[in-house]
Formats: sequence, C-alpha cells, structure tokens
Amino acid sequence: MSEWVEHNGGECPVKNMDDFQFLYRSGRKVRVRAGGEAYCWKHLGASHDIVAYRIISPSPEPVTPPKQGS
Repeated sequence: MSEWVEHNGGECPVKNMDDFQFLYRSGRKVRVRAGGEAYCWKHLGASHDIVAYRIISPSPEPVTPPKQGS
C-alpha cells in the first residue's frame, strides 16, 4: 500500500479502476475499489472535501494482444 498523498482539490488523481482509499477533511477514511471519478475531488471548504488519498492496488495495465501474421 502506498503512502498518503496530499490532495489540494481539482481533477481526480486516480485511475478509474484503481483500488484506493481517500481521506475526507472530517477525518473519515473511505476505501474504493473502482470508480474514483464518481467522487467530487474539488474543494468546497466542506467536511467532505477529499484532502488525501493512497493507492492500495493500481489498476492492471491493459494487455496488448500480439499482432496476427507477424
């Protein structure tokens, strides 16, 4: 598991299929297995602003099949 990364608002910093955890300003931790883009990563000055995240397991890299007839 990676270390916590500070997040100051803005775009979603995780890949859509990453298994990750994030920390709300309120101190609540949430684990997400996929779909990071479904959460609001912008800061609104509220207790539900995401202030840090860490990758638990990165999404697998896509496998490129070998070319046929090469």
